[in-house]
Amino acid sequence: MSSIDDQFSGPIFVVGMPRSGTKLLRGLLNSHSRVGIPLNETEFLPYLERHWPQFGDLSRRDRFEAFYRWITGTFYFQNRLREHGKRIDLAMWYLACQDDFSLPNVFEQLIRHDAAVPSEGIWGDKSPSYLAHIEILKRVYPRAKIIHIVRDVRDYVLSMEKAFGKDRRRAAQRWVNTIRQAQRAAQSFAKDVHELQYEALLDNPREELEEICSFLGVVFEEQMLKLSRAPENLGDTAGETEIVAGNYGKYIEQMSEAERIEIEKIAAAMLQKLNYSCSYQGPVVALSKAELRRLQLRDAYCLIKKDSQRNGWVNTIRSRVGHFIKLRS
Repeated sequence: MSSIDDQFSGPIFVVGMPRSGTKLLRGLLNSHSRVGIPLNETEFLPYLERHWPQFGDLSRRDRFEAFYRWITGTFYFQNRLREHGKRIDLAMWYLACQDDFSLPNVFEQLIRHDAAVPSEGIWGDKSPSYLAHIEILKRVYPRAKIIHIVRDVRDYVLSMEKAFGKDRRRAAQRWVNTIRQAQRAAQSFAKDVHELQYEALLDNPREELEEICSFLGVVFEEQMLKLSRAPENLGDTAGETEIVAGNYGKYIEQMSEAERIEIEKIAAAMLQKLNYSCSYQGPVVALSKAELRRLQLRDAYCLIKKDSQRNGWVNTIRSRVGHFIKLRS
């Protein structure tokens, strides 16, 4: 029997394409007595990994203060302040790091604070975009365990269209490209990556959660089948505090045959690899880079337009462009 020192203490990274059940999975994991994951997505860890030396020696208080000013301008801190009315205090974060101001510890102390995870608990982060950065996650945290949740691309593109106005074809191509990239990366860390399907989680939550608990090295707890709060604020399950069994296959009624085939032409090979049914049996037809770029611009406009209805054009453009510049360089 392993000792307390041998027990896995984190991190867990919950990843997946947006609108694929990552919020639901986070909520179920947070119901475990030993697990804590913040209610907001960080999204900035890959940037920090690439640029960490530029922040200097953070054990120096002046450098840590400069780092704090920079990082509190990211979406994570802005959203946390707006949604929860608080963010970690500079002095508290600095003190928590003690004598270790490395990237792994600075990030861990932030998450442990924000998710209220005790030192013996398992800390984690739910950031869907980290699906494309598995190698970075494992470079920063060699012991990290990654849980990848997958959703049927046909329901996925419908949800992306409904929630964000995204083009279905581009969403399908990104689904294929990103999952393919993640699966290739995961081959090098097979024992530390667990993949499950959204549909299976809805239909067999106990079985799927028991497998996840085994993967994490913890005992399954009955309260994991219940949500303490509604994880979703968009889509058909917004406000739901129960696992909505059968909340899939909507494309069958909401897509015409021609629309479904249009998506399957792009994603047929990956659908088959993931054991989803697929009636289209012809060759895969990938979108060109030029078409993807055109649709990306269209999607960006739709997203900004949607956000501006709530926050105004000036604030939306400033926030979106500022975030893009801050984390994409």
